[in-house]
Amino acid sequence: GDDTEVVTTKPTDSADAKEWFEIDLEDNYNLKKVLLHTGKDSSLFPKSFSIDIWNGKEWKTVVSKKNYKTPEEMATEAFSFKETKGSKVRINITAMNQNASGKYAAGLSEIEVY
Repeated sequence: GDDTEVVTTKPTDSADAKEWFEIDLEDNYNLKKVLLHTGKDSSLFPKSFSIDIWNGKEWKTVVSKKNYKTPEEMATEAFSFKETKGSKVRINITAMNQNASGKYAAGLSEIEVY
C-alpha cells in the first residue's frame, strides 16, 4: 500500500465548500481498499465525501458517504470496494464538520491505499 501525510483544508465559513485530497500513485494498480486516519481533532474528518479512482480516462466513484458519523480521535476508518484499476485516488469532500472555532475544515492525518 501507499500512504501519504495529508494537510488540512483552509478553514471556511461554508460547510458545503468543495475540497479534495489526491494521491498520485504514478502507475496503475488494482485497488480495493482505502484507510482514512483521523488525527487528534476528529471533527476534521469529512462529513460527506466520495472516494474516486482515476482509471486513465475518468474518475470512477468507488465509495460515497453522506452525513458520515464522526469517528473517534486517532481512529482508522476502512473503506473496501470492488477491485478497480487506477493510478490516482481522490478523497472528494462535499460537506465538512464545524470545528471548535466555528469554522468548517477537513483533514486527515493519513491516507492508505491498497
